[in-house]
Amino acid sequence: MSVYKEMGFAIREIENKSKQIFPDAADFGVPVKSFDDPIFKLIMGVKEQYNLKLNTYTYATGSTQTLEFDGGWPAVIEAGFEKATIQYITTRNNKEMKGYITFNTYTSEAAKRKAANYYA
Repeated sequence: MSVYKEMGFAIREIENKSKQIFPDAADFGVPVKSFDDPIFKLIMGVKEQYNLKLNTYTYATGSTQTLEFDGGWPAVIEAGFEKATIQYITTRNNKEMKGYITFNTYTSEAAKRKAANYYA
């Protein structure tokens, strides 16, 4: 049964399309030039599929929207990680893009062991 493969696919797509956003900064992610961008639609799809809550943080220079996924140890088997955070960061006053998407994944040692023992 494939429960977490879509989340793994989404993270791999973000990873494969990521690049340095600004030449003078360390920001790394997927530039979003339009809200019709397929990567943006993919992320909104996993948000709905996994019923993820969208948290928005607004500050003087823009905003950040965050989705947090926690599939537990079973996600390690199908997605390749236990937890993931996907963020969309706005870029104000930038005519080339509306923002960019980043991600982080995490897997605890306990989840790795439990997933490894699942097939043993």
